[in-house]
Amino acid sequence: MFFELTGIRKKRDREFISDAFHFFATTLLHRRTFDVLDLSVVVKDLGHAYGFCSWEDNNIKPREFTIELSRALSGIELVKTIAHEMVHLKQYVKGELKERFKPAHVHVWHGDIIDVGNDNFYTVPWEVEARDMEQELFLLFEDRMGDKWQQNLIL
Repeated sequence: MFFELTGIRKKRDREFISDAFHFFATTLLHRRTFDVLDLSVVVKDLGHAYGFCSWEDNNIKPREFTIELSRALSGIELVKTIAHEMVHLKQYVKGELKERFKPAHVHVWHGDIIDVGNDNFYTVPWEVEARDMEQELFLLFEDRMGDKWQQNLIL
């Protein structure tokens, strides 16, 4: 996996974020898929949002992604947000979640068209799955890192 991280200056912070992304990618994706991904991570001001995951190449079989993380996040919330956004990356890579643009922009979840509006954003199935999985993934990460991860509470 090609991995690029911008918006973080401290080496220790960069290494911690890189370790978290690598852990979640290898946990969620098959090794052959992992090897062909390009991931750019940008840490910046996102207002009230914690993060976003978007594909950059094509919506049929995406392999190039950008994940934006809020500069305001730290510690547990940062790690859970990384996990959450990596679940979305997995959903796109495995074809569970797709976006179609003709005749109108729609989301397709496991073959079903899902209407997304401001009033139901938190209840769409891909967000429910990402929220459900973020805690489980966080606990796996915490277990793998042991006490070492808490020494790296950053940002």
